[in-house]
Order: sequence, then structure tokens, then C-alpha cells
Amino acid sequence: MDFIVSNWMLILVALVSGGMLLWPMVSGGGLAAGISAPEAVQLMNREKAVVVDVCSPQEYAQAHIAGARSIPLGELEAKLPGVVKNKAVPVIMVCASGVRSGRAVAIA
Repeated sequence: MDFIVSNWMLILVALVSGGMLLWPMVSGGGLAAGISAPEAVQLMNREKAVVVDVCSPQEYAQAHIAGARSIPLGELEAKLPGVVKNKAVPVIMVCASGVRSGRAVAIA
């Protein structure tokens, strides 16, 4: 018990660093829906998935996936039903960093 009392900061740092190491596994590893790049390509080729780029128009003009539809994140709720008419078709949300696409998945 004396060890714990004497080294409480060391134990706290160990717990926090362990939590930070486990966080990517718990939260999905940064992949919003748990999809990797090869899986996305398979969905696009085999199941005709619709790719929606939720970046700003400027970012979309600089670089985007071939065939991706540009819908900025702020306009997603209003424009997504017009772009994806068949709800059986898979939708892949993308952006430059993954943050906005994660929000887009939550919105859609």
C-alpha cells in the first residue's frame, strides 16, 4: 500500500498511457465505420457504392476520389437524399482527415 501512496503519479501516468493505447481499438481505429481503403475500393467496384466527399469545395477542387460527389458537411442533410436515391446502395463518406467524414456518418 505504501508503494501506491508514494508513487500515485507514476500509476496515474501508466493508467492514462494505457488508456491512450487502447482508445483506437475501442473507438474503431479512426475509421468511422470500420472500412479500410481496399474495402472501399471493393464496395465501389462490386456494389457500385456512392462516394460522398464532405470536404469544402476548395479542398474538393484540389484533390478528390474519382467519381466522388461533393457535398460539404454543412449541406449534407439537405443534399444527400438527392444524391443517393436508392437506400440499398452503400455510401462511403470521405474527407481529407477523417474527422468530417466521421461526423457525416453520424448525420446520415
